[in-house]
Amino acid sequence: MTQERVRHLPVMAENELIGVVSIGDVVKDIISDQDMEIRQLENYVLGRGYSADPLQR
Repeated sequence: MTQERVRHLPVMAENELIGVVSIGDVVKDIISDQDMEIRQLENYVLGRGYSADPLQR
């Protein structure tokens, strides 16, 4: 979207406009995914959520 300088994309279903996706929506989703991945990697590195006892997870 940035490369083509497009800020909004139509969302179509059966030749009908059902919504619009903005570049802000895409950026927010990417940031959210990255935040979740960072938290998961931090937990893995720090050993959080892992235990020899399955009841302690």
